[in-house]
Amino acid sequence: MLIKGKIQWTRKADIVIVGFGAAGAVAAITAHDKGAEVLTLEKQSAHNHLSNSSMSGGAFVSINNVPAAIEYMEHVSRVDEGLYWTDKETLRVWAEYTSQNRDWMQRLGTKLELLSRGGEHNWPGRESLEVYGVRGLGHGFMNLLTRQVDARRIQVMYDTAADKLLTNLDGEVVGVRARSKGEHINVKASRAVIMALGGFEFDEEMKLNYLKVYPAYFAGSPANTGDGVRMVQEVGGGTMAHELLLC
Repeated sequence: MLIKGKIQWTRKADIVIVGFGAAGAVAAITAHDKGAEVLTLEKQSAHNHLSNSSMSGGAFVSINNVPAAIEYMEHVSRVDEGLYWTDKETLRVWAEYTSQNRDWMQRLGTKLELLSRGGEHNWPGRESLEVYGVRGLGHGFMNLLTRQVDARRIQVMYDTAADKLLTNLDGEVVGVRARSKGEHINVKASRAVIMALGGFEFDEEMKLNYLKVYPAYFAGSPANTGDGVRMVQEVGGGTMAHELLLC
């Protein structure tokens, strides 16, 4: 949504995060620990907050050998000679950052359990993938991250549904419009907006348009209605990834 002329900002922060699941919590913690002022917007209420992360098994992948993991994922993504579902640069970035997961969680003082070692398929590099979990499965994982957010006094605005990304004349995302307590508010992001979105499991139109099979039904948070994905599309973002950093 293009800003024309002056706009009244209701709230301001260095980093504005849309969505408070595990991805949003990790982004908030990381940005805060790097010295940024962080504000998170979550459309669900505090007393009824249920993310997909809470409904998950509470497990995550950590890589012990980046080159081997890249080789394995290239086999997973390969469609034909030189053709991949996911481009090689994205696979490289994924492997490099995923290799930090275990150490990052342990720095929070988390006790981890090694659940399995090795990828699902018997392809080169499979031994580079390790799966860790925390006590309490998804609820335990999300509660742990929420406690870390609360300990840092990072504000989470519940009952605040983002509906538009705000852009300037240069096409830069400079903030978010949201609906809170029945009124629209404008939240300025001086450094970045991070879209830590759920998917569109509970939006019938988007499932019909973007999935290979229809009808399809999911076990997930009913809050995942695709509104964040549509916001990203409106400013030129793609639909392949639901978690995007917009600077």
